[in-house]
Amino acid sequence: EVRVVCTIDAPAATVVPAPMLPAKLIPSTISASAYNALMACPYQFYARYALGLAQLDDVQEEIEKRDYGELVHDVLAQFHHEHPRTLEIDGSQAQRELQALSEQAFSESMARNYHARAWLMRWLALIPQYLQWQREREAGGWSWHTSEATRDLEIVTAAGHRVTLRGRLDRVDLNVQGDYAVI
Repeated sequence: EVRVVCTIDAPAATVVPAPMLPAKLIPSTISASAYNALMACPYQFYARYALGLAQLDDVQEEIEKRDYGELVHDVLAQFHHEHPRTLEIDGSQAQRELQALSEQAFSESMARNYHARAWLMRWLALIPQYLQWQREREAGGWSWHTSEATRDLEIVTAAGHRVTLRGRLDRVDLNVQGDYAVI
């Protein structure tokens, strides 16, 4: 026989919080990273971008993947600015130029941090594959058009607020028909 000794009421239903951002705190322009923060965690966006509570910078002792990416982007932007079509130069010349630009770009980081050399070696090993991919892309009718292009897009929220999304496109290619591709 089972006997009930005490009863417990079921918990009350909870309501999901729905905070509202006062109109005076809505930024008129946000970056792509701020938009990503809003989508990932509205509370983080509120604290960081609406209230202006910036994240404290840590002392950086090692080169990070982001730094590596920025250095490679800079190298590629410089290379393609000088050579929009790699099919117009010799493959070994393209590889030598990319390597020289890379070593120059990484030199300052390597002077401060020995880990930067490992990141450079990683990138140097990828250069032949990158150039092969680039040449195949060009053979398919695409060529480099621009790098690090800043773009704005104005949107209107459901509440009627106008917000400008601001971002930077790593690379834009153009094909023979005049179509663009964001890479």
